[in-house]
Amino acid sequence: MNVFQMLIHNTYWNRWILGKESHTYKQAFLGKVFGKIALKKMIKDEKPFDKNIPTSDQFKVKETTADLESEKSEWISLVKEYENYNNPNFAHDFFGKMTKEEIGIFSLQTYRPPFKTIWNILIKPVANTYNNKHCFYMRRPRA
Repeated sequence: MNVFQMLIHNTYWNRWILGKESHTYKQAFLGKVFGKIALKKMIKDEKPFDKNIPTSDQFKVKETTADLESEKSEWISLVKEYENYNNPNFAHDFFGKMTKEEIGIFSLQTYRPPFKTIWNILIKPVANTYNNKHCFYMRRPRA
């Protein structure tokens, strides 16, 4: 995945979570069986996701070029929208219904390595701003 594909993947993914387009939210059968267990395991600590974890076909990007500045601006604006997140219809295709806290943690961990450079340049400054405002997107549940 190159930088352009990563930006397209992430802007599409955020529009999906935020409910920006008409998406059908349906949990897969295996997700109904194992989804909640897997979700708890994935968000239990600050560890970023491993490289090359599976993704749904809808998020696989085939384009190899894009308008970098336009995608970057859209991605940043979408990340900012998590401050006022409200999509009660959202259900992850594997994990199912998720709380706002789970979505925030899951989203944050998605933006960490393997895109460390992009994280430091694009998302971390925005994330730190919202963390200072106590945005749910950046808040971890207390143990």
